[in-house]
Amino acid sequence: MENFEKILEAYSNAIIKVAEKVSSAVVNIDVSQTTGYYFFEGPQQVQGIGSGFVFTPDGYILTNSHVVYRANQIRVTFPDRT
Repeated sequence: MENFEKILEAYSNAIIKVAEKVSSAVVNIDVSQTTGYYFFEGPQQVQGIGSGFVFTPDGYILTNSHVVYRANQIRVTFPDRT
């Protein structure tokens, strides 16, 4: 059991180091989408959120397609709130 605990601790420490190293590249993605008309109310705005990360030096961001699918507006926020 002691060996298992050492392995688990080493694994946890490795994950922590990776998270600390890449956390500045993780971004928050806020999206809005206009949906169809609902009787007399007109079009509705639906909000969504997701995450992604900067993966090139010139700022390309990678995220899942469902995060931005059919979005009318996309806002990206970095960890420093910019």
